[in-house]
Amino acid sequence: MSDRKKSNFKHRRYLVDGHFQIKYTMLVVFVSSIIFAILGYKLYQMNVTNTEILQIQSSEISAMVADYDRGTLYILAGFFLLQVGSLFVLGILITHRIAGPMFRVSRTLEEIAETGEVRSLQKVRSKDEFKGFFGSLGHMLEVLEEKRTAAQASLDRLESLAKENGSEEIKAEIQKLKQSI
Repeated sequence: MSDRKKSNFKHRRYLVDGHFQIKYTMLVVFVSSIIFAILGYKLYQMNVTNTEILQIQSSEISAMVADYDRGTLYILAGFFLLQVGSLFVLGILITHRIAGPMFRVSRTLEEIAETGEVRSLQKVRSKDEFKGFFGSLGHMLEVLEEKRTAAQASLDRLESLAKENGSEEIKAEIQKLKQSI
């Protein structure tokens, strides 16, 4: 594999919030499995009933059809496993579109809380969910940064005025406000 292809490859971590993703994926798998089991049982029951009806007519045909009943049971089990596997993979992929953006927002908000600097959110991927919410949150962060910058500029002007007038009490209050911004 060439260096160019290697550098373009981006590794994805699909289990961003494992607890959330596994919980809801397993819920979907569980509910669909119950429905599948009920419908599969009814189908198998109908096949067995048909076999019993044929047994009344001819025992030779009944033995041959009994093998088909077992085959039906194996096919149902195979489809059940296919359903569980595909729903699990699909569930992880779909919940990744929710958990990924939420993870990025959480990380950004934690950084803002730690540093005190308001920074913008990363862009939401085209297939991610809640684009409207993240757009509004990003706009809010931009407005907060603008207000913080304006407040900082006002404090700087007040500080220069306080230096000219020489009031130590005002200077001390301005320093407290600067540290809180």
